[in-house]
Amino acid sequence: MSSVEVIKAIFIFDKKSGRPFIRYRPSRDFQIEPFLVIGFLTAIMKFSKEVGRSDLKMIDMENLRFVFTEKDGIIFNAITTKLVKPIDLMFKLNTISTIFLNEYTMEELLDPKIALEYYDGFKNTIHEIIHGTVRGLESEKELKIKEILSKFNKNNEICGSGIISFTGDFLVTAFERVEDEDIVHNIFNSIFETKIFGINNFTITILKQHIIITRIEEESLLVIIMREDQVCSAIEDNIDKIKKRIRKILRA
Repeated sequence: MSSVEVIKAIFIFDKKSGRPFIRYRPSRDFQIEPFLVIGFLTAIMKFSKEVGRSDLKMIDMENLRFVFTEKDGIIFNAITTKLVKPIDLMFKLNTISTIFLNEYTMEELLDPKIALEYYDGFKNTIHEIIHGTVRGLESEKELKIKEILSKFNKNNEICGSGIISFTGDFLVTAFERVEDEDIVHNIFNSIFETKIFGINNFTITILKQHIIITRIEEESLLVIIMREDQVCSAIEDNIDKIKKRIRKILRA
């Protein structure tokens, strides 16, 4: 089933005023007035806080699921069917919120003189995030990065490395074993299941291997797999160096 079918709508609005910056509705069968949704969610979140449940993130109502998060007084809400995985959706919703708040300043968001149409361009970003296609690499960039990773692996005698997007998809892989990609996917999902969003550095030892995940830029992360008998801190400087080189290629 496609994302369009399970995601009914995404709303981004100011918690205090209820001003809707984004009203994204890919599903034709969902035509509920946005202000009704906004009013409902605002009331629910206020009630939740009053009864000591300020961590409320999801509400199920018959055939619909409301998932939401708040950052800097801005509410990011997704309305879906119950077929969607809450963890996956929460990850994408947090990605949407991070990029939105990087793209628009608080001065803009708090200025009532700015027409709501000003934010319409962000709907394309939402569409791409939902479909997991925001980040893609041209073949030339992919080859350059793969060459860097392969040399890095050889020089540091590590098992493999790769670049992963914020959606959990590999952009570039340089692993000795194909199975390592599955291991990384499982670890990646587990990290975000524990609500560690916006991760910068993460290391875990599993199956006699060290797995390091470190952020390159907002939309991509470097993944490194080492043997358990190797010391992670010994290659920290080398990691920083290739991150700078890869970041330069990604931004070119």
